[in-house]
Amino acid sequence: MDVAAYVDAELDRRFPGRSLRLAANAEDLRLAWGAVERAWTGAVDRALTMPAGAVDVSVAGEWSFAQTLRHLVLATDCWLRGAIQRHEQPFHEIGQVFTGAEEMGFDTSIFRDEPPSHDEVLAVRAERQQMVTDFLATATPELLAEERSDPWGGGGDGAGDAWRPTVGDCLRTILEEEWAHLRYVRRDLALLG
Repeated sequence: MDVAAYVDAELDRRFPGRSLRLAANAEDLRLAWGAVERAWTGAVDRALTMPAGAVDVSVAGEWSFAQTLRHLVLATDCWLRGAIQRHEQPFHEIGQVFTGAEEMGFDTSIFRDEPPSHDEVLAVRAERQQMVTDFLATATPELLAEERSDPWGGGGDGAGDAWRPTVGDCLRTILEEEWAHLRYVRRDLALLG
């Protein structure tokens, strides 16, 4: 029995605006980004009311709130700064790398060993959110249709790439990351609260 559609519908009900994450045009992508930003504002506001240090507490072995925000910095850097904008080295040093990144050949030496302060995490996260907002403000249908290299697939010349995402695909990947991690953060904040 395939329950994926039911699960998606229930998540869309619980997270207003989530249904826009698969938007195909620039205006709907802007609406989708606005919805996820508003949802994250609520989570950040809630985290800021928690006792000191709560943002660094891991629940059931999962990333802490601060680590999750750092991972979203990495995701934005990967898909916007790397794939879409093609920066040679797109990553901020506070990014939170996922398990298995080194095995994929990802150079993790660019990331800081010492965890950043929560204020720094919030500042870098806000910069990355603004980058997405600014990019979407001028996105056109032609730009959204342009192909890019899969930032995790290597190559870049198209010869060996299994997937050639469009700019729109890259933006939708950012939206998927944002909504997925928001679910975990809300769950963990509820447990910590």
